[in-house]
This record gives sequence, C-alpha cells and structure tokens, in this order.
Amino acid sequence: MDNGFLAPDSLRITADMSLRNVGITGVGWNTFRHTVGAMLAEMGEHHPTIRDYLRHSNLHTTNKHLQETPESKPLAQEKLVDAILPGGLLSVQKSTLIQELVLENAF
Repeated sequence: MDNGFLAPDSLRITADMSLRNVGITGVGWNTFRHTVGAMLAEMGEHHPTIRDYLRHSNLHTTNKHLQETPESKPLAQEKLVDAILPGGLLSVQKSTLIQELVLENAF
C-alpha cells in the first residue's frame, strides 16, 4: 500500500489470477480498467476524479478508457430536455431571470 492505495500490481495480479481460475479468457487488466472507467463515467463521476482513481497522469489517457455506450447519448439528451422544459431545473432559473429583467426594465 502506498498513500492509502493498493500497490498497482497487486490488484492486476489478483484480477488476472481470478479470471484465469474461473476460466475467463480474453479479458485482462486493461479490459478491467476500461470497464471501471466507463462505469464511473456512467455513474456521473467527473473526468478528473476518474483520472485520479485510475491513477493516470493526464486526462488524455483517461479519455481513452471512457467509451460511449449506446445508452449514454439518449440519457444525456433526456437529462437536458428535463432541465430545459417547464418544471425542469433550468426553467426555474430562467423564469426568475426573466422576472428580474422585466422588473429592471419596468422603470
């Protein structure tokens, strides 16, 4: 352990041995890292947090591990529509802003 984290090789070795013991082939450490990064992104974690979790030195490396899933674009669009439409997050902020502008210009 260093700085509260497992040594990088210990998790890789354990994962490789476990996969081999249950007969899973064609899946290795890098597949595991891609999956973990993608799962964190799907859960809404920020890219810098994922970068730190995967222990990358820069976001470019992290972005290689983050792959879009078929659900990600429709989910993002749904969140955006929910935020903009009446009753959504942005509609409250917009209506408050409009009221303020109307009051400012009324005089």
